[in-house]
Amino acid sequence: VMLANHLKAFHAQEKICKLALKQRKFIPGGTIWAVHSLMAQMANRGQFKELIPFGTAEYDTFAKKNPKDQNLAPVCAYLGMAHQVNGDAHASIVWNERALELFAKALTPLEKVGTDTKVPNRELIDNMILQYAGSYANLGANYMSVGNYGKAKSNFQASLKQLERVKDGPHKQQLQRGIQEHMGRLKHW
Repeated sequence: VMLANHLKAFHAQEKICKLALKQRKFIPGGTIWAVHSLMAQMANRGQFKELIPFGTAEYDTFAKKNPKDQNLAPVCAYLGMAHQVNGDAHASIVWNERALELFAKALTPLEKVGTDTKVPNRELIDNMILQYAGSYANLGANYMSVGNYGKAKSNFQASLKQLERVKDGPHKQQLQRGIQEHMGRLKHW
């Protein structure tokens, strides 16, 4: 799956992930990786209406075994984003708050990791922190849309704080620009 993603063979990646989900009881370690991959593809294609029932069903499947499983954080983040795109701010808030709780647990051992800290799998850690920061930003945008400007501002600030831990890159810069744009609207709060 990782090789297919790297080679941009997305059809093959999707086929492998769907096959893994059909055979989930035979795969040691579970299939959450396949769920993450399929949800990422759906989000990249803009298939947010399809992502919600798929992600919710998969969340329920995995949460039955362990509702505090940190691997569910990206699932919750994708569901929060999908609900936000579909205009359901309240459902998005619920999913983003779940995502933040699970990301916080997963990233607690990495609290001291900064942009110049040398650690193995740096790219993986940066991606997790970017998703964590993105969940804060999405939560801020949702609070802004429901008129809770104080919570919106605090979530945007928390997102910017997390972004300080990540090396510069296009995703970080894009997220920072979006947050700064929202913060400009909240300067009186």
